[in-house]
Amino acid sequence: MTDVKQAAHDDARTQAASQRLWSPRFWPLWALLGLLRVLVLLPVRAQFFLGRLLGKLLGKLASMRGGVVAANLALCFQTFSTSDRVVLCNKHFESLSIMVFELWLAWWASDKRLAKLTQVRGLENLLTPLREGQGVVLLSGHFASQELTGRVVAKHLERVGAVYRCSHHPFFDQ
Repeated sequence: MTDVKQAAHDDARTQAASQRLWSPRFWPLWALLGLLRVLVLLPVRAQFFLGRLLGKLLGKLASMRGGVVAANLALCFQTFSTSDRVVLCNKHFESLSIMVFELWLAWWASDKRLAKLTQVRGLENLLTPLREGQGVVLLSGHFASQELTGRVVAKHLERVGAVYRCSHHPFFDQ
């Protein structure tokens, strides 16, 4: 297939995939995105408060589903008491829910708002080698704030490339 035909084929596939995203199957996700888009306008303290509430709810729901998290924590933290593991489990779900708000801040907050909310330390360790003509590879763990950190740090750089794994969900991969 020629490059022109391949490009036209790819464009048609992308357009068809985009049209499928408007099918009723995805309406609940669109509603959730709309709600999150509005909630990201709230003050950050209010967002984190809501995140903690959502985390408590998720923690309760997870404990009702057979205790997979509790079993994993018991295996990993054998020296912790049961009550300590419950506290850790609750904190995990709270942090996970707050991460949702951080993710949407990374996607939808203005640069001005993010500049007020964040502080970058140690940037000279990144910029000095770049000024000297050296390349830099930043390797990160899969942390909850990774998306937010990437956006904030990228504002200080001329060129940035990122590698990620697709989610294998048509809604989020489009």
